[in-house]
Amino acid sequence: DKGADGAKGEKGDQGERGLTGAQGAKGADGAVGRDGRDGKDVLNGKANPEAHQGKDGDKYVNTETGDVFVKNNGNWDKEGNIKGPKGDKGERGEDGKTPEVTVTPGKDDHSTDITFTVPGKDPV
Repeated sequence: DKGADGAKGEKGDQGERGLTGAQGAKGADGAVGRDGRDGKDVLNGKANPEAHQGKDGDKYVNTETGDVFVKNNGNWDKEGNIKGPKGDKGERGEDGKTPEVTVTPGKDDHSTDITFTVPGKDPV
């Protein structure tokens, strides 16, 4: 005779990790994607663009003048300019006679030697 089933036991601890399985078979290649849009170029030169240069949508920068062009329907149209106006004149520079000051410990370890050297003159 078989007796009655006992109560369900608690969940046991997780077992050890098994070995890694073999690599699966290679899948089929995916579908070919759509063609991307044509990229646009930024061209440049020391003169304005010529009709044969570039393609519609391209930009062109005249590096001498700063003028910027865009090509539309085979023609270069000026969009604007990226070169700002000439700035104010700067302040006058030094005369080149500014002295160089050198500070070194004195020979007796209790003083400091300071040397002034003016360009074109002997050190003092």
